[in-house]
Amino acid sequence: MTADLGFAATVALRRLTLPAIVQLRTDSTDPKEVGPFVLRSVEKAERELASGEILTIERHHARLRRGPDPSTSTDET
Repeated sequence: MTADLGFAATVALRRLTLPAIVQLRTDSTDPKEVGPFVLRSVEKAERELASGEILTIERHHARLRRGPDPSTSTDET
């Protein structure tokens, strides 16, 4: 999980399929404020995250987008 917007871009540019990315785009990163929504969102997206999709979590909204194409991956893990 990261709040660094550049991290997801770096992973996409390098065409890595791992690690799964959960990107937190909220004003607060306080677990008391965002934790329950983050947990629900990750649980709902478990299968998609395992296949390399990127989960972006905003204050009251979560969305998935396709990650890099694994057939062109440079990931050696």
